[in-house]
Amino acid sequence: MRHEVERLQQLREALESIENELADSKAIWEEENRDLLNDKEETETELRELDCEIRDTRVAIYDGTDKSKIFGVGVREYTHLDYDQKVAYDWAVEHNMFLTLAKIPFEKYARYGKLDFVIVKKVVQATIAGDLSKYLEDTDEL
Repeated sequence: MRHEVERLQQLREALESIENELADSKAIWEEENRDLLNDKEETETELRELDCEIRDTRVAIYDGTDKSKIFGVGVREYTHLDYDQKVAYDWAVEHNMFLTLAKIPFEKYARYGKLDFVIVKKVVQATIAGDLSKYLEDTDEL
């Protein structure tokens, strides 16, 4: 196992080196292309704003019947449901429908809540230290 742990440490170090080199290259590239990146951001903002304005205008002139496109901008109707979530939840409980378990909060509660249908058990899982170099220096085991 020592050989595998040594290789794992080598791969971690190699990856860290590559990630650092990439971060440095990215920082240099971003600095060299700052004007272009700023232009891109400004263009994206203007595009989003104009897109919304055009959509709002098309919806405003929609007469309820003519969905044809005007300069490529059409309308579509869809069904939107607006409801009080508390009322919907109470209805779902009453009818025993559409209910799902919130697993994460349930398991947090069940861990200490002593529920008779939950078996709490210990499971063994291997862990690997983030920095293996100090362990590789100390021993020749495995």
